[in-house]
Amino acid sequence: MYKPKIVFLYKKSNKYFNRHHSDSQLFFFYLRALPRNDDIQLRIIAEDNEFDALDLEGKCDVLLLFDILPWGCPDVIKNLDKVSYLKILNCGDCHQASNIINGKTKIDHCREAKIDYYHWHHPESYFYKFWPRDWKYWQIQVGIEEDLYKNIKPFNDRISDKILNTGVLSKSYRLRNSVNKHSRVYHSPHRGKKSITGINYTKLLQEYKAVISACTLYTVTKYIEGSAAGCLNFMEVTPQNCGENLGFVDAESSVFINEMNYCQKFDEFISDSSNPKWMKIAKTGREFVMSHYTNNHTIAELIKRIKEVI
Repeated sequence: MYKPKIVFLYKKSNKYFNRHHSDSQLFFFYLRALPRNDDIQLRIIAEDNEFDALDLEGKCDVLLLFDILPWGCPDVIKNLDKVSYLKILNCGDCHQASNIINGKTKIDHCREAKIDYYHWHHPESYFYKFWPRDWKYWQIQVGIEEDLYKNIKPFNDRISDKILNTGVLSKSYRLRNSVNKHSRVYHSPHRGKKSITGINYTKLLQEYKAVISACTLYTVTKYIEGSAAGCLNFMEVTPQNCGENLGFVDAESSVFINEMNYCQKFDEFISDSSNPKWMKIAKTGREFVMSHYTNNHTIAELIKRIKEVI
């Protein structure tokens, strides 16, 4: 079976490709899981300054770009519009499509470069809210690095009188802000001196029986991280964020919450935290993630999509 020749291009100095950065998800996804895939021939190019796309002509089937803008790729990428191989872009946060960079929107930069396909973890409906309807998009989840979640703390040895809420508090996370009003919710930020992020984040999760995964507009990686850590995962799932797309089942592999019911759901757990049903839900959620959402699984999904179009 033919193994497609793929080149991954990124900016060498980009902070997200430092293993010790507070947010190391992309490091593990692109620089650890992608090279582990045996179904491709991979070359990784890390360049800060200038790259000529014509140098890859005849040498690859696909150029996988971390970004089209200088913060994520070389300052200058020449002749990207002149090559015959496929160009696939991690488009990043979809709502930034119209941001002005170097006098042009991100959409303008992509149109000039003649990008063929786009991917990120946002649902399709969110992508097409900001990007042209005729552009081709794949929803590909960034997974968890399995080795970081192999040996987890027993469920019954964890804190049970508090529910952990993590992450930035901003307008994009309406419910994440609201749940902090509950007396039994403890919030740990992702920024500032008190933050615990990156590789140590898995250890923080395992200190608690229950965690909160809340994002109003779309789901984020913490939805799968909390379950991978063996926690009872209170997930914000609504028609707006398309949370059901992830495949979790309410009261079986997680507990779905929204702005109307979260207090009731939290109180039910806090008042009876030793009930075996919570551990059963947590166990089922962890098994689901480990069989569907490790980086090996999500990279395999990306490669599958690539093979379908080359």
